[in-house]
Amino acid sequence: VARLPQITPTLLAVAALGGLESAGHREGDQGLDLRATLHLKDHGEVVVEQSFDGSGVSVQAALHLLAFSSLALNSSLADVELESVEVEMVRSAQVRLAQVVGAYAERTSARPGETVPVQVELVAHGGEQLRRRILVELPEDLDEGAYFLLLGDGLSADAARMLVEPAAPVNFRQLLRMLRSLHSRRELVVLGLVRDSGLVLDGEVLPRLPGSVRSLWSSAAAGGAQPLQLAIARKQVEPMNLPMTGMARVDLEIRRPSGQR
Repeated sequence: VARLPQITPTLLAVAALGGLESAGHREGDQGLDLRATLHLKDHGEVVVEQSFDGSGVSVQAALHLLAFSSLALNSSLADVELESVEVEMVRSAQVRLAQVVGAYAERTSARPGETVPVQVELVAHGGEQLRRRILVELPEDLDEGAYFLLLGDGLSADAARMLVEPAAPVNFRQLLRMLRSLHSRRELVVLGLVRDSGLVLDGEVLPRLPGSVRSLWSSAAAGGAQPLQLAIARKQVEPMNLPMTGMARVDLEIRRPSGQR
C-alpha cells in the first residue's frame, strides 16, 4: 500500500492483531501458532515460525512479528524492498506448552561418529509427565575429552547459541543467514559443545583454531577478534508435536579407540 519501511513492521503487527480480532479471537489462556513469510526483492524469502501459549498470546505474536520484520526490513546494512508478506495464525483453545525438566544419555562414554540415545523428560501443562527418546549423532572429528549437549526448545537454544558464538552480523548476507537460522518452540534443538580456542571475526565464527593460527588472526585483526571459550560442533533439530520451553544439559566423555588420537 505504501513504501514506508520505517513503519511497515508496525503495520504488520497491527494487521495481525486486527486479523485475530475479526476472526473472533478471545482473551484468556490459549495457544497460538504464527507463521509469516516475507518476500524480499533480490533476497528471496525469510520465514518466521513461533508458538505462544498462556494469556496475551495475540500481543506476544504481534510483537514477535514486529521485532522480526524490523530486523529484516530496517537494517542499516542494506536497503531492502518488501514485495509481499503472508501471515498465518492458528489458534488453540488450550495451553499446550510443555516444560523441559531434564535429560540423560543412555550411556555417557562414546566414540567420535557414534550415535548416542538420549531421553528428554518433559512435563505437560496439565502436569502429565512425558518422555521423548532421540538419537544424537556425534561428529567424527571430536577429540578425546568432555563433550556437552544442550537440549531445549528452539527459542531457548537460539539464545544459547548466540551466547556461545556471539557473531553480530556486519553485512546483510550474514543478517539473513542469522534470521533464517532461528527456530521455533515446536523444535527440540540439540547443541553439541566443545571447549574451544576459536575466534569471532567480522561477523564470522572461526571455531577450533590451532593456537598458532589463532594468534596470527588475533594480531592481524588489531583487537577486533573476539575469543571463544566454547564452540558448537554440531546442531541437531527434532520436530515436536507440541511447543516446549526450557533446556537441559547432558555431559558425555569422548574416547577414541586405542592407537587413534
